[in-house]
Amino acid sequence: MYPQILGIGTANPPIRLTQEQSYYTAGYTSERIRNIFPNSDIEYRHFYFGGTPNLEETSDQQASVIFRVR
Repeated sequence: MYPQILGIGTANPPIRLTQEQSYYTAGYTSERIRNIFPNSDIEYRHFYFGGTPNLEETSDQQASVIFRVR
């Protein structure tokens, strides 16, 4: 038996952010990373968050600095 594609669908998640909004929502602070976003030829990114997104939540990058074991 060979694998088969049983169906194809397309959809856009409900949250649509510009590249600039995506940068800040992801919690980045590096100017070097910030320069990547507008140069990616992507106008918008669509996101799905289970439940209500908490935009005040820290990113993994920030958490690694906050909880770094010394």
